[in-house]
Amino acid sequence: MKKFINFIFSVKNADNHKVFTILGTKLKFRLKQNYNQMILDRENTIKELKDTIQQGQNYYNEMENTIKELKDTIDTKINQLNRENKQIKEKISGINSSQIQINKKIKRITQKATLEQFEIHITNHCNLNCKSCTHWAPLAEKFFISIEDFTKDMERMNFLTGGGMEVKRIFLLGGEPLLHPNLYELIKIARNLFKLTDIYLVTNGILILSQKEEFWNMLKEYKIRLTPTYYPIDVDYDKIEKTCKEKGILYKEFANRNGNTYWKHPIDLEGKQNPTDNFINCWVANWCVTLKKGKLYTCTNPPHIEHFNKYFNKNVEVTDRDCIDIYKTDNLQEILNFLSKPIPFCRYCNVKNRSEHETWAISKKDISEWT
Repeated sequence: MKKFINFIFSVKNADNHKVFTILGTKLKFRLKQNYNQMILDRENTIKELKDTIQQGQNYYNEMENTIKELKDTIDTKINQLNRENKQIKEKISGINSSQIQINKKIKRITQKATLEQFEIHITNHCNLNCKSCTHWAPLAEKFFISIEDFTKDMERMNFLTGGGMEVKRIFLLGGEPLLHPNLYELIKIARNLFKLTDIYLVTNGILILSQKEEFWNMLKEYKIRLTPTYYPIDVDYDKIEKTCKEKGILYKEFANRNGNTYWKHPIDLEGKQNPTDNFINCWVANWCVTLKKGKLYTCTNPPHIEHFNKYFNKNVEVTDRDCIDIYKTDNLQEILNFLSKPIPFCRYCNVKNRSEHETWAISKKDISEWT
C-alpha cells in the first residue's frame, strides 16, 4: 500500500531543491526543471542587484571625487580671495598711512590757531646719559636754569598767550629736571602763571621713588603731571605709576614701555640737506617747540646743538633766523607763523636717515652717535 501511494505522489529532497513525483518520472522531471529555472532567475536577480549596488557604489565614488574636487576648488578660490583681500587691506592701510603722513605734513606747515605746547630745559645735564640722546645731554655741562631767567621768560610767555589761555601744554625737562635744586619753586612759578595749562614734569624716573613726601604734595597741589620716560634700567616704573594713583597724582607715560630702543637723529655736519624737505618730514618740527633764553625754536635741535659743538669742536651754525625773540614781538600770530616755516638750521638734519629702533645703551660720547 505504501509503495503504491509513493508511486502516485511523493516528495524527495534533492540538491538545493525538492522533487515532486506524480504518477511517474515525466512530471517529476518537469517540476525539477521549473525549480532550477527559479534558482537561475533568483541568481540572475541577485547578480542584477549586485550590479546595481556596484553601479551605485561607483556613482557614490564619482560623486565623492566630484565633491572633493569642488571642495579643493572652493578652498583654492577662498585662499586666493583671502590673499587678494589681504593685499587690498594692505593697500588701504598703506593709503591710510600715507594720508596720515600727508595730514601730519600739512599740519606741520600750517600756522596753528594757538600755541599747543612748548618745552623748557631747567637742566641740561643728566644722571642717565643715553646713547644718541636727541638733546645731547651726555655732552652737556652741568647747568641749572636760574629762578630769575625762568620767571622772566615764563612771564613773557604768559603775556603772549593771553594769560596762558592760548597754550595747552608745557613740558619741564632736561637733562634730568629732578636734579634741579629749586625744582619746587620753578613748578610753583609755572603753575601760578599758567593756571589752566597742563604742565608735565618729564623724567627718566631714577630719582622719583627716593623723593620726600613734600615732592608728592607739591605735584598734587599744583596739578603737575608726572611723566616718566621708560628705559631698560633698574627703576620700578610700575611702582611709580601705582604710587601716583594712590596719592592722587596726575600721571602720563612720555613714551611706551618698550624702552629697549631709542631714537637716533643724525646730523649732517656739512649742512647739505634740503631744509624744506626736512622740515616737512620732521616729526619734531612745529611740535617740540622749545623756549630758551628768551627765544622760541620750532624744534629741539638748534637751541641745544651747542653741547655737540662745544664737546666735539664743531660749528653746526645757529643764527637769529633759526628762532624768534619773544621780547621783540607782541603778536602771537607772528610767532605761530614763524614756527610753521622751515629754518636755515634744517639743512643740518639728516631726516631721511633717522632711526627709531636702535638698541638702547649708555652713551660712550662718540661722535658717531649723533652723525
